Amino acid sequence: MAILKHTTKIVAGFFIVLSFAAYASECESIPAAVLIHDWVGELPKQAELQIYKGDSKFIDKKKSVIERKNIEFYQPKPEYLPTLEIDFSELESTRLPINADFILVIDNKIEYRFSEIEPPIKRFGCPVRGKVNGCEFGGNIPTMSTNLKCGKRISQSK
Repeated sequence: MAILKHTTKIVAGFFIVLSFAAYASECESIPAAVLIHDWVGELPKQAELQIYKGDSKFIDKKKSVIERKNIEFYQPKPEYLPTLEIDFSELESTRLPINADFILVIDNKIEYRFSEIEPPIKRFGCPVRGKVNGCEFGGNIPTMSTNLKCGKRISQSK
């Protein structure tokens, strides 16, 4: 199993880093952690990773919720805004296949939507949308790529 770091830069002043653990034998990945930089607000009580394939949600809600013990702040210097770190490692059985849409829901209200599902959620002045759209093998290490859209600007990441 290889650990893949996936960095996504969003235009509106923050960026999110997603880490995946992926099996070399299949183009599926396991969500491992989400870092949301420049977080403003309190430490959330819970987070949920909702994964969709087509129009229907296909992961069990009981297995997709992360409690507060796996959510923490990281602040390297006092002058920086904190980074919110959500550890999804206990979701070991959860797979994120190619062309899956996923939504990170914090405290049942704040949504970060990486999806082609309409309508996109408006955050920080622009709709944030995207999806895992490919998997390549190089030296038995899978590389997952994502297109993310913020307004009219599209960023690609591997």
